[in-house]
Amino acid sequence: MALGGGQRVGASCYFLRLGENNILLDCGIGFEKSYRVNPVLNALFTIPEMYSLSQLSEIYISHAHLDHSGYLPELIKSIKHGKIYMTAATKIFLKNQYNDKNYLDIMHYNPRTLPRGITDFEKYATTVNYMQQIPFKNYTAAFYEAGHIPGAMMVLFEYGGRKILYSGDYSLHETPLTGNCQIPDMDIDILILCGIHAKHPRHSAVSEPLKYQKYEMLYYLNSGYNIYCYVPQLSKGVEMLTLLNTQLSEDINIYIDEKIYAVVGGLENLNRQILQKNNYCLSAQTPPSGRHIILSTRRRRSVPAWYKYINGDFSLHDSFDETIDFIKKVNPKIAVIVHSPGFDSPAVETVEQYLMFDAQCRTQFIFPEEQQLYILG
Repeated sequence: MALGGGQRVGASCYFLRLGENNILLDCGIGFEKSYRVNPVLNALFTIPEMYSLSQLSEIYISHAHLDHSGYLPELIKSIKHGKIYMTAATKIFLKNQYNDKNYLDIMHYNPRTLPRGITDFEKYATTVNYMQQIPFKNYTAAFYEAGHIPGAMMVLFEYGGRKILYSGDYSLHETPLTGNCQIPDMDIDILILCGIHAKHPRHSAVSEPLKYQKYEMLYYLNSGYNIYCYVPQLSKGVEMLTLLNTQLSEDINIYIDEKIYAVVGGLENLNRQILQKNNYCLSAQTPPSGRHIILSTRRRRSVPAWYKYINGDFSLHDSFDETIDFIKKVNPKIAVIVHSPGFDSPAVETVEQYLMFDAQCRTQFIFPEEQQLYILG
């Protein structure tokens, strides 16, 4: 059952029952017309034998973007025995992100009385490694690198002789942030795919991330301005810094606020090299100098006249063609396509319509509606 993030982006949260195990795949938030959207967890109580969120046994967080992880602190209020699994990098992102002012404002949390989902987050979060296997009573879970952002993981479940793969957000291609995803070399029965462009046949791959932002920044820098770049999430701040380090010359200084700097430090403790010699922590004691970019999670209504303000949000999702390639490489018996917004026109081709003419494809497709129960076995 999709509790959120079915045929749309935002509030990704998917319920999966394997025997006696009640599992959640991600638990995010979304936005529609500036209003926050949460997963509809109460829909679980329409499922036979489900009467309490405390019955959730395991929760898997694929990566740190808020549309997949933002509602987790609220969920922690209601669970007692369920364990939460994520990679160490995702844990670092979320530990800092949940204490960020932007997130606290979104969730309407009082910084003085934070919920235990934030104060006790580290106690609930169990870290896993890529290629690690964990045996449970009814199934085994294994974890594979998903690409997309540092720490993102795919989860492979083996249950009753069948193999079920949850992709989370993934990248089939390498990016400046990560390598490409690791596709399990085995016969997959069910693929739960976050296919954001599965209904967008005209969407091509982003050959150069931040292409337009980079040209805009260089134009203003060469015109004598400095740049104030706002990023909406701490994870986005690390992504932006990594991309700028690969695409701008080192004579341009990049100053990052202390919150982004703390996350970068945690990731570097995991042997992820991010900082360069032209990267500095922004502080009142050391004002920025030279041609520079300020990278911050603080939204500004106005900036000094010698700065230009740029919104630093962007996306690194796979294209329609790469989604096709991913499905063909996995070649599951059933593909459940979630996280998949469409256009208003019903004439737009989907991955299902494209692959139905491929003789090598054995896949049957499900585009689940939210709060509807699907029996896959």
